Amino acid sequence: MRVASLDAVYISTAAQCDYLSVLTGAERLLKSNRPYLYARVLVFYVFMKLLMVVFKLFQKSITKT
Repeated sequence: MRVASLDAVYISTAAQCDYLSVLTGAERLLKSNRPYLYARVLVFYVFMKLLMVVFKLFQKSITKT
């Protein structure tokens, strides 16, 4: 169980790093006046946020067992 928990922590930190890079990319796209690309990045941002929630729930279920 310990190894699975460490994997979940690693995956969640990787998701957070991607999430931060998406945020900075979204700011750049907003400044370059490309609303279509900005909308795509926003959708990806929401998707990453949902993934982080799923990983946190997964991590909690691992630590309970």
